[in-house]
Amino acid sequence: MTETTIWTVFIAAIVSLIASRIWGPSVPRGKTILIEDPEGYARVELLAEPKGVSPGGMVGLRFLTKQGDHRVGLGMFENEGTLAFLDETGLPRLGIRMQGANPRIIFWQHLTTKIGIGMERIVLGLDPEGSHSLKFIHEDGTCRASIGTQKDGTAFLELFDANGKVVWKAP
Repeated sequence: MTETTIWTVFIAAIVSLIASRIWGPSVPRGKTILIEDPEGYARVELLAEPKGVSPGGMVGLRFLTKQGDHRVGLGMFENEGTLAFLDETGLPRLGIRMQGANPRIIFWQHLTTKIGIGMERIVLGLDPEGSHSLKFIHEDGTCRASIGTQKDGTAFLELFDANGKVVWKAP
């Protein structure tokens, strides 16, 4: 009797393991609604964007308005952690990011020449070379002013021309 019970439990465990491997739950891809508000509106989504969808490789959470518009996102894009606040057009306006080992706060502005595209305009953070800076960036993408401290603690203030060349520097 005991031997039969042991064999029954053993066989049941093996069958359960095989069945869970074959018919078990799959890993979700795309978007999954996690939370609806009391009125039934989807307010939080879990997402894993497939390749070919912009931004490709994005995984994380999206917080939605009652109309379903994405306004806040928290997640990973490639190797970069990010918290983004979007405007009514869906473009980011403020982002807090870890780019490599460099934390950054980025203020975005819409490009008037390219509808639906934004660009960095003000960046506060740690640069790859180790300086801490506040940078002001022109619509053409060039940094026009930078203030901060270098890795060794030396303060700096730099002004740049339209080509990105330093035109004034202190110290």
